Formats: sequence, C-alpha cells, structure tokens
Amino acid sequence: MNWQRSAWPTLLLCLSDDHLRSAAYLEQSKAVHLLGIAHDVSDSELQAAIAALANDFSERERLGENARRLIDGLGAQRIGARLIALAESAREEAA
Repeated sequence: MNWQRSAWPTLLLCLSDDHLRSAAYLEQSKAVHLLGIAHDVSDSELQAAIAALANDFSERERLGENARRLIDGLGAQRIGARLIALAESAREEAA
C-alpha cells in the first residue's frame, strides 16, 4: 500500500536536494508538510511540527484527502505501457 492511498498525514523530511525538488510538488499539492532536508531541521522544529499536526484534526484530514487525490492507482500500468513502447521502438530501430 502506498502512502497516498492510506491517506496518512505526512511530515516529510528529505535526505538530499534532489529529494527536496521532487517533494516540493507534494507540498504544492497540499498533500504533505515539507519540513526540508533532514540535517537542516532541528529536533525542536520537528517536535513542533509533530505537535501542531497531532493537535489539528482538520489539517490531518486535509493532507490525507489531498494525498489520495494525487493518485489514480494506474501508475504501474502507465509505466509498463511506456516500457513496452520503448522496447518495441528499439526493436524496430534495430531491424
């Protein structure tokens, strides 16, 4: 089960800049609270974010609902179809 389908409210810490760039989409979609890169977030900042989210039921509901809206459950099918198309194209080019 992925996190979006489960609708768990998420406080997101990234490990690197490339993670931060991709995670920005999730925050812009209001599906997570992006706290930043883990080594830049202090313990007190993390504790405050956890406490704020724990005490805000409507925010937890909103995060979960927005996360569910981001996915349709067909991502694996789209990736598979794209890989098949690429393989067929490569086969045609090699012939």
